[in-house]
Amino acid sequence: MAKKAGPFIILAITLVIAVVWKQDFVRFLLGFEILALIVCAAEAYYLSKHITGRIRISENIITMNRPFEIGVRVENGTRLPLPEIFLRIAIEDTISGEALLAKSKALLAGSEQGTVSFTLDAAHTGALDVRLERLTVKDHLGIFERRCNVPSDVRSITILPGRPQIEQPVPDTAAKLSDDEGGEFRKGQSAVDPSELRKYQRGDSLRNVHWKVSARTLDLMVKETGDPLEHKTLLYLNLRLPQDDNSKKNRKKVASEATFDRTKRDIFMQLVSDVSSAMQENGRGHRVVWADQKNSCIRTFMITDEQSLKDMLCALVRTDPWEGSGAAGLLKEIRAKYAQEEIIEIDLQGHIIRSRES
Repeated sequence: MAKKAGPFIILAITLVIAVVWKQDFVRFLLGFEILALIVCAAEAYYLSKHITGRIRISENIITMNRPFEIGVRVENGTRLPLPEIFLRIAIEDTISGEALLAKSKALLAGSEQGTVSFTLDAAHTGALDVRLERLTVKDHLGIFERRCNVPSDVRSITILPGRPQIEQPVPDTAAKLSDDEGGEFRKGQSAVDPSELRKYQRGDSLRNVHWKVSARTLDLMVKETGDPLEHKTLLYLNLRLPQDDNSKKNRKKVASEATFDRTKRDIFMQLVSDVSSAMQENGRGHRVVWADQKNSCIRTFMITDEQSLKDMLCALVRTDPWEGSGAAGLLKEIRAKYAQEEIIEIDLQGHIIRSRES
């Protein structure tokens, strides 16, 4: 504040001296100071109208517990060098509603572009909305500061769980099978009919190779996986918040704590990612279903590859847990629609429940 008021204090002192002494030099100095202030104000205004900034994000989807960068691309539309640019970006956590402000300063030559980078850590799963909140420039004497026009667009970043942390896949409904020679079932090989085998073709996954038959025939033989829907496995995600039945006060307290307990939410997201990824890598195509109370709909994803798994997780992190019986109707609809499928249920507390609906 004192730095901004300094030139005007000097101007006021010069004005007083010019009035009292009435000397030509003092009057000249007063006029020079007034002219300098006018020029600096005009320069700051001119620069503010020709400076543009825009958020640049290299990765829209990142994984938890690793740093990431947010860039602001600044363009100088004038031939004048910019002595000082001040930037401030706002990063809002869509789950907790908390906002983080990150600030930085930069210099930029005339008619050039530059990127100011901010490095942050992805501590939790969820979604971040990033926007350029403020961009200001000063004149070359640093007297006047003007705000530049910034776009109102918001860029989103989705933070997903890390790589799967469990090694063993979810066990299949047939825990043990016999192969065509009567041996014990081994991981990655199941009893198949000869009509379900064919010769290996370029592009086939090695996970589908039947190694025993291939060894006997001296040709690589793969199993026809068929339609993934034939697996008839449903991974149901119960997003209902845990509640204490003692009183309404306790229910609200527990629900509030569960809503903002990011650690529990991260564990839940990691568990869903691990289970679904293990099933997919084990050749078990499956559906992932949950009730979205906010939008009054049922979210359904068919998981057949890594991309479909990523799409499902991106939608899940943006879905709010629900309290009470608000989504009971949606839950009944889910159970009725997929009554013939094996259901594996995962709740927010990390419990895994397997059942067969009839």
